[in-house]
Amino acid sequence: MSHRLLMSSVCGAALLASVMPASADTPFTGVVQLSVGAGSTSGGGILASAVEDPVNVDLKAKGLWNLGGELDVQVDLFHERASNLFDLDGKDSGANLGGTVHLIHSVENRARLGFAGSLWSNDTLFGSGDRSEARYGLAAVEGQFFDTNWTLSGQMGLFDQIGCDAPCAGTIEDGTYIQGKIRYFLNDNTSLSLATTQMWGSLNTNDPIFGGKALSDSTSHTLWRLEAEHRLANTPLSGLVAFSHERNETEFNNITLDTNTVWLGVRFYLDQPTLKANDRAGAEFETPTFGNSLESAGVTSAAAPPMVVSPGGPAL
Repeated sequence: MSHRLLMSSVCGAALLASVMPASADTPFTGVVQLSVGAGSTSGGGILASAVEDPVNVDLKAKGLWNLGGELDVQVDLFHERASNLFDLDGKDSGANLGGTVHLIHSVENRARLGFAGSLWSNDTLFGSGDRSEARYGLAAVEGQFFDTNWTLSGQMGLFDQIGCDAPCAGTIEDGTYIQGKIRYFLNDNTSLSLATTQMWGSLNTNDPIFGGKALSDSTSHTLWRLEAEHRLANTPLSGLVAFSHERNETEFNNITLDTNTVWLGVRFYLDQPTLKANDRAGAEFETPTFGNSLESAGVTSAAAPPMVVSPGGPAL
């Protein structure tokens, strides 16, 4: 699948989202989020002295329509950008752009269960000026379970690389993941949450740089995020502050990257009176992304040694 086709798919989902309320006369609710993160990274193995402190910008827009009765559809569009990842010759950055569709079934006022499908593109620019663009598809099952002031949510699925523009060595080819989140409401407009993601993947080794050797090509990603959110009274706006810890590992060369990030952000809620109301009936299902694991995979793979000398080189 080409980048143009992926973009057309995302734009098509956005167009469908824009016309559905008018054509189907279905209730609509939505959330728009902008957050900025400043991180501090330490590396283990050959990249111990080649890491920098990344800057992240995330933009997400999510809309939910009721299709009748207990059935809803949620559409997400997302763009994530990370820069200043490594201390290489020149600037490096990575960006994810894509969309997700969730089909959701409510179970009275106790739970919501769903299926999710996602398409996205990861565009990584290395210090040498080389660019690698990989495209992915994902399928997942997900759910939310409610108590008076608590919400437990989870998602698990698999993804696969459906296209890549060279250089592709070291990009993540496929993987499985599981996500979990617990959220507690201090009141209807103030919440604390703890979320975690664990991903296991395999790397692309179809490149001459590997020299035909039998190499271990596994990689893993672990992310924890603690977040506090408060919605201002009588407004659709909320503010958030969060702290996350991310660990990316590859078996080859025993390379590890640990990143701590402080986040600040704002959210805009459409047609939801409170944070708790949106959590239980709004566009609250998560878009599956994987931090900076996709951007760092190509550098922390078996291609890492020559890249550190002369860089050449995938979020949900």
